[in-house]
Amino acid sequence: MVLFLNEAQRFAALWRSYRWSTISSVVVHAVIFPVLMLLFDGLASLHGSSYGAVRQLQSLIGFLVWYLCMKLMVAMPTMVEEESVLGTLENVVLTAVAFEKTLVLRTVVMMLRLGLETALLGTVLSLALSLTLSFTPGTAFVMLLLLLGSCGAGFALAGLALIHKSVSSVSSVIGNLALLLSGALVPLDGLGTIFIVLKYSFPMTWGISLLRQITNSPGFLNSAELAGLTLQTLLLLAAGWLIFSTCLQRARQQGAMASH
Repeated sequence: MVLFLNEAQRFAALWRSYRWSTISSVVVHAVIFPVLMLLFDGLASLHGSSYGAVRQLQSLIGFLVWYLCMKLMVAMPTMVEEESVLGTLENVVLTAVAFEKTLVLRTVVMMLRLGLETALLGTVLSLALSLTLSFTPGTAFVMLLLLLGSCGAGFALAGLALIHKSVSSVSSVIGNLALLLSGALVPLDGLGTIFIVLKYSFPMTWGISLLRQITNSPGFLNSAELAGLTLQTLLLLAAGWLIFSTCLQRARQQGAMASH
């Protein structure tokens, strides 16, 4: 608990130092989403349809999940890179506290911070667009699975950052592609085989689809889908941790903990 509080205080100090960057990120995304909805509505009207409240709510769910999970995934290797650039990575690794434990604690604190940030963004957007976001035990559990899956990908990237020092460009590309490949903005359920491939192979696609199902049918939760998502999350988390542990051991052997 003491270590967790220390990391929380550390992140609070960092947030105060870079608060305008965080605030500007929330503002930019709060502006981008309504603009996208206007664009989608305009495109739909060209085909004699409309992008109404139901479709906007589906897009909002995916957009918020993408914002939260991708920011978490990108933040994890960034933490390693920043320590390396500052020349403090080797000191952190050599402390009495295991580096794995330090990274996990920092990830949990980052997860809580990004959760509050996403909740603020979701509140602003739902009020601006007159949409209702429901939060049930089912949605909470699916969100937890999505976050754990993102941690799995983040651990893998953090491990690669220990070896190659700079993977932020790769994680940024993955984050941007996820906006399309996960079906965050537009549901991909109607794409047949393509959706099935993305659902089983790409993080978030399955979870976003399940969250939309829960929202459209309150009280209904497909147990088979939930079990599949749980298995996918555990596999991704285990694979990410294995890659991180392997890369950490290799970095120690190579003496690659120093700065750039």
